[in-house]
Amino acid sequence: MPNNRLCIICDMRKSESCFERKGEHIVPRSLGSRKLRTPHVCRECNGGLGTIDIALKNADGVMLACYDRDVGGARSGRSGNRSAKNSPKNDDEAIDIIKLSAPRPKPFEENPDIKGAILKIAYEATHLRLGNDWLRDPITVTIKNILFAYVNKNKTIAREHINSINIRDINIDAFYYVINKSRSELIKRAISSKSCLNALWIIPFKTETKTDGDRLAIVYDIEGIAPGYVEVGKSTWGIDEAELLAPQL
Repeated sequence: MPNNRLCIICDMRKSESCFERKGEHIVPRSLGSRKLRTPHVCRECNGGLGTIDIALKNADGVMLACYDRDVGGARSGRSGNRSAKNSPKNDDEAIDIIKLSAPRPKPFEENPDIKGAILKIAYEATHLRLGNDWLRDPITVTIKNILFAYVNKNKTIAREHINSINIRDINIDAFYYVINKSRSELIKRAISSKSCLNALWIIPFKTETKTDGDRLAIVYDIEGIAPGYVEVGKSTWGIDEAELLAPQL
């Protein structure tokens, strides 16, 4: 078959047989987000990014959120987060585990690979929305190089460059108030579908300096870690208000 599909991680064109038929999961499948996929990551790169997917899945707060929402059968031990042997025997024991394993305030400092997983989500989701032209943005190139270092099992290189990309906390209630949307409805939908992904948004925002101009960011709202946003490039793509990328994506 002709090499007619671009992998946005290794930057190589490959035949369709080198890609998953239904696409690669942008948010780890273990978080319950099975429909959020991209066809633009080859099998080899997909496998190489498993390290950071696992880091996000195993973050204390996310693991507990998976249990709380019974993502992938977490309460019965089917998800892989907890085996049936080690799963709580009753609700009281589950509450004790939650108290003892309360999420730390800064998971990126505890494990930089969690930050890598957030960058992967932002990178792949933004590409689906903006297309290949966006791949030339300098921020995009930096994120791609970080992810490619993970694929090549070079965590040293990945972690050296990962601090050049800022992930900032966001007051998520104020964010939803400003854009006049209901976060509670998205959370209800996530709970009913047994997912820890509440929402992904792409938004334009203004920087403090005029020289930087308007920028684009991905706002992530994942149960179990503090909501935040990742800058993903200049706002030159015709996006002038917040757009919901997931769960609609």
